[in-house]
Formats: sequence, structure tokens, C-alpha cells
Amino acid sequence: MKLKQALVGLGMAGVTWTGAGCGNSGPVDDGMTLQPTSTTSLTSTSTTATTTQATPIGFSRVTINSVFMRAVPTTATRVRLTGSTAQGTVLYGPVTQNVAASNMFDGVPVNVAALRLEYLSASDEVQGIFTTGVSLVAGGDFVLNNPDYTPSGVPVATRFNLVKPLVNQAIGEPQSENRVQVLDQFGRPLSGATVSVRLGSSSTADATLLGATSATTGVDGIATFDSLGVDSAGTYTLVFSTPGLGELTSSSFTVAASGSTDLMRKFFALFSSQGFSVINSFPNQSARWDLDSTLGVGNGLVDAFDEAGQLVVGGSLYTAASPLTYVSPLQTSASGLLIPSISARGALEGNQSAALPPVNSCRLTQQVALPAGATNLNLSWRDAIGGQSGSSFPDETFVYQVIIRNAQDEVLAVAYARNSSQGDTAHTFNLAPYAGQTVRISFEAQRYYSNFEGSSLLLVDAVSLKDSAGAELISNGNFEASTLTGWTATSSPASTTIRGAVQNLGGLDVTRTVFSPPGESWIRYYDEFTNSGTSPVTTTLVYQSNSGADGQGASFFVEGSQNRALSNSDAGGLFSDPDTGFVFGTGATLDPTQSYPIDEFDVSFENVSLQPGETKALCFFLLANGHRSAGQRPAEIEADALKILANAKTRAPYAAGLSATQLGRILNF
Repeated sequence: MKLKQALVGLGMAGVTWTGAGCGNSGPVDDGMTLQPTSTTSLTSTSTTATTTQATPIGFSRVTINSVFMRAVPTTATRVRLTGSTAQGTVLYGPVTQNVAASNMFDGVPVNVAALRLEYLSASDEVQGIFTTGVSLVAGGDFVLNNPDYTPSGVPVATRFNLVKPLVNQAIGEPQSENRVQVLDQFGRPLSGATVSVRLGSSSTADATLLGATSATTGVDGIATFDSLGVDSAGTYTLVFSTPGLGELTSSSFTVAASGSTDLMRKFFALFSSQGFSVINSFPNQSARWDLDSTLGVGNGLVDAFDEAGQLVVGGSLYTAASPLTYVSPLQTSASGLLIPSISARGALEGNQSAALPPVNSCRLTQQVALPAGATNLNLSWRDAIGGQSGSSFPDETFVYQVIIRNAQDEVLAVAYARNSSQGDTAHTFNLAPYAGQTVRISFEAQRYYSNFEGSSLLLVDAVSLKDSAGAELISNGNFEASTLTGWTATSSPASTTIRGAVQNLGGLDVTRTVFSPPGESWIRYYDEFTNSGTSPVTTTLVYQSNSGADGQGASFFVEGSQNRALSNSDAGGLFSDPDTGFVFGTGATLDPTQSYPIDEFDVSFENVSLQPGETKALCFFLLANGHRSAGQRPAEIEADALKILANAKTRAPYAAGLSATQLGRILNF
């Protein structure tokens, strides 16, 4: 009973614990409320020839202790006391004092039967009240310990805060869910408030803020801006405002000249999915883990998450920076890495096209012997580049090329190149200069990371090359045979592990390592924290996540996990989001930022202490498998979560890639 212990420590003896509290933040501790008691301590004496006795003065003192131990808003800076008879006749006050640890009101008539305590703002606005019946004793001191608080008045916007830190982005790229919460004078979320946003400080003149610049708060008091972007590279802040309040300025963020915050790049891990959006061009691979600028998981194809696994150290968000390290083992087509395939989705011509998958590097190649002396060798084809995303790092720019190579794979010519999306387009290229040679016609993509929907695939179709007599030299160029016969499809091996550069956050050197074994339903974070300073550091480490269920999620502590793992199932019907899971181990506290059903929550590890030179680590697992349990317990997710809890530090693949030293540093498993 923490509150009671705190009161005893403050010397607040003689209190009675009864009833349930009605402060505006709900019950205090274990549902108990302090009720006031009275004690007699002040007397006056008179002396006669024969006796000495206590004589009542006719007035009492009222003392109020610890006004702010309840959820009283800090805008209440003064208290006002009024005393009246049982019939409501005012006998004392009103008397106003500034809030103190102990407020004493002298000269209260003993025939006062009721007290009214009002909590006032600096402008004397009544924000809350407390009333109680009393029985005063002449010369006594009536003590109110931790009086209750009932809000009063019409809610108005009083303060607000930025719920999520801003992240770096590219030109025109939308910020991810800028959210501002507005609170009223009682400290409660205020719905229906209009919040506006503008650019604040700017390193670039004439920069323009893109997207919707006004939003209205919901029942949680949160206004969401999910389309904000900036049209020029530079460093900026955002300034939020709402009527009746001042302005709230964000921390600074950087807009890069090109690329985006999708850092999946060489790291590409897929998990099998049986959901409704399975795409026939890549069987059982309709979902993926995609990493954003925090090395947390972004949306992916099927909206399993709306950001998850973001790490906050001492209040600062980890964001990835160069250099990124790609660690073996590598993923290949034998272990599930995608290679070019046939797609009926969005076919450019006929019923099928070739599709280049969103991996780090892939090729679709056909070798052709060009006839000698030919003067008319026009290669033609159609292609379309679906909504692709590249990288904010200059060496990771997306590029799609049609390359003419010789039999030794050396580049002879680049027939076509593009690094952005485009619709269905026809192209031609003259191969006559290479007549008499054996060439490889190669459709190649690097760092192409779209989702898997038909309109977002990189498609190739109607590939044709005819000699002077009109004979077709390309085999299966229309891909209607439902195979890639005549073509060679390859993808370069990709790492299953990516490690971000060391960042110093909250006095600790932080290193994030992300691992996803092919075909598994989970992704693992191994986060190391090193105190490289000369003084001890104690901090809070937080994993921020959103299940993606958009307010319709049913959340469960995994059965048998001893509250060390959570599962979530979207009850949204046919087009609900896939099941998700979160395994966070021991020593964590769960802090939902929404009322049930929980979509968004923080998993916190508090008071983590490191001595100079000491290193500690945490592991955090995210789970998704593409299945939809429609609000029921996701049985497969929970079964996989229990396997992780049992084997996280002892068996592959759960502990794969971690040394004995690293495993020994893990605090939560």
C-alpha cells in the first residue's frame, strides 16, 4: 500500500482508511481513500483562587495537508475555504490561500457544520471542489489529509503534448502519425478541439509544409496528422496550436534530399502467410517484415502493425544511422528468398506477366545468339514499376535497369534505367551493334521494396526481338506459358541480420541488432546498452508498439506466459488485420495509451542501472503469421510465443547469432 506508507513518512498519523476515492484519476492505490479526522490540540487557560481549567476560545483551526497527492491539475494554484451551518448559512470565509504543503485557516467558528474547499486557477477559476461535514472543537485543529477532488466547470483546452517523437524523412514523404494530445483544466483528454500545425524553425527558406495542417481531437484527446511532409531538404521543427492555448514546438527533424526512411534494403525476411491477400506470383509469401528508420517494423503488406518495436532510451528515440552492418547467415532462394516469378496480378498483356520481387537485388535474364550481319534487331518490351520505396542512404538508391550483357556477364549497354514508379510503358532498343554476338538480355532491380499487391509489383511483359526475316528470337516473351521457361531468374543472397550504428542516448551507447530467420513467424531485437562514461547511469528503456488493429483489437496476455507475452487479434471482420504477438520477458511493465481494446502500448523496463564500463542487453520479439482470428485468441501466435519464452537463450533459431557473452547480458530472459 504505497500511498499509506508515503503518508506515514510525511507524518500524517491519525487518519482513517475507508471508502473508495473519487479523484479524477480513479482509485488511489488499492481503492482506499483518506477521510479527515479531527484532533484537539489548542487550549486557553484562566486561573482563579481555587481552580485552573481549559476555557474554549469559540473558534477552531482547519488545516489542509498535501493537496496535490490526488490527481489535482497543476493549474490549480490556490485553494478557497468556506464554512457554513447545516442549513447553508456562511459563517466563515470564503478565504483564499496559495497552495502549500500545509494550508492553515484560523478563526473558524465552532458552529460551522460544513466545509467547502474549492481548487482555483491563478485567475480564480474554480476547477474542482471538495465538501465535508465537520464537528469542530473550540481551540481544536481539524485536519484534512489529502482531501478529495471533484472536477467542476466546462472543460477547456489547458495544455497539450506531442505524443510521438518526430522522425527524419525524405522530401515529400509523410511523417508517420504526428499526434498531439490536448488536455482540459482537469487533466483529462479533451475531445473536439481543433489543432493546427505549421513549420517552425527552418534551415531552408521558402520550404512548404505539405499535407493536412488541421485535425480534430478524438475521445482520447489526440489529434492525428498522418500526411505531413516538407518539400525541401533541411532541418525543421513543427509548431502545433489550438484555440485558448499557447504553441507547442516539436524537436527538430531532418528532411533528406532523396530516398525514404525504409531501411529494409539488403535485409529482407519473409514469413509465410495464409491470409486473404496471398498473391499467386509469390505463393505463401504475402507478408514481410519491413524496417523503418528506427529499425522498428513498419506497416508491411497486410497492416499487421502500425509501427512496432521502436526503442526509446531515457526519453530519446533510437533512429538508425550509417553505417549499417549486414550479418551472416545469408538468406537464399533455398531458404525462402524470392526470385522473379509469374504474376497474374495486374498483367500488362494477356493473362500473365513476369514479376520482379521486392528484394535487394534480382535478375530475369535470357541469353540470345544474335544473327551476324543483321541490321534490324529491335528489342521491345513493356514494363510497369509499382509504388516502390528506396532508402535515405545514397548508396542504397533504388534502380531498375534493362542491361545488355555479353556471355561473360560484362555490361555492353544499358537499354533502359529508372529509379521511380511508372505506369505501363512500352520501350525499344536497337541491338544491331551487337549482331553476331551472344548476349544476355537482363531485367534487373536493386533495392526495390514495394508491397506485393498487383499494382505495386515491378512487372515485365511482351518481350520481343525479331531478326531481319521477322523470326522471333525471344523464347516465352509473353509469359503466358505459366512458367519462366527460357529465362534464368536469380536473386542475390540477403542478410537475415542487420545492425545499426552505435548511438548515445541518455548517457548510454545503444546498438540495435535485428534478426529474422526465414519462414519463422517472429522477428527478434537484441539491444545492447553500454555505459561508456565515468558515472553510473539509471534509466528507463521502452519498446513502443502498435498492433495495427485500428481500435478493434482484442488483446490477451498469452496463456501460460506469466504475463511475459501479449497477443492481439483484430475483430474488424473480413478485412481485419492479421494476428500479432509481443514477447517481452520478465521485469517489464505494460503501459497502454488507449482504453481497452488495446492497440498501442509501451513495454517499459524501469530503473535499469549500469556502472561505468558495464553492458546490459534486452531482447524483444514481434510475431505475425498472416492469420486472422477475428477477435478470438490467436492460438498459433500464442503457441509460438511460448516456444520463444522457453528457448530464447538456449536453442536455435531463437538464440541464433548470439554469443555466450551476449546471451549472458540479457536481462529479461
